[in-house]
Amino acid sequence: MDENKLKLPNGFPKFQILKEKLYEKNWNVYAKKALRGINSVLAYLGRYTHRVAISNSRLVAIENGKVTFRYKNYRKRGKQEIITISCMEFTRRFMMHVLPKGFYKIRYYGILATANIKTKRQQAIALIGKTTWLPVLEGLTAYEVYRALRGNDPIRCQKCNKGVLLRYKIESPPG
Repeated sequence: MDENKLKLPNGFPKFQILKEKLYEKNWNVYAKKALRGINSVLAYLGRYTHRVAISNSRLVAIENGKVTFRYKNYRKRGKQEIITISCMEFTRRFMMHVLPKGFYKIRYYGILATANIKTKRQQAIALIGKTTWLPVLEGLTAYEVYRALRGNDPIRCQKCNKGVLLRYKIESPPG
């Protein structure tokens, strides 16, 4: 650079040329106030990473043992549609999104985001020279994933490794 404070790699355009090209673009900067402290950061991440399966705004009606809600039909290019199903079926579908204790749902971004699966991820795989992607844990149940990752059986007794653990709830007497 002119003041010899910053060295750009060989072949990089001069700073003035780069600056002129950047000024040609109509930039829109969106900045929020910085998060204050660890509690603000945790609250923000919690809202983003641990969203529920369906938000209240998508619920249209709950009556006569049936639930009506809006959803995106990806077979019709994400077109919004409305469906009515029984409360039991709604509960069954909702519970499919509840993870076992100790598991956490993390939303993906970047090349792992759902919108980029067929485009950017394929480009990334091509760039690193890997020809196939082997999803080792894909299609496994939560129980099977736990066993594969932890190397032990979550319902086996960790002490004797023979007995099967059963969960019981013991309530204290009232008063």
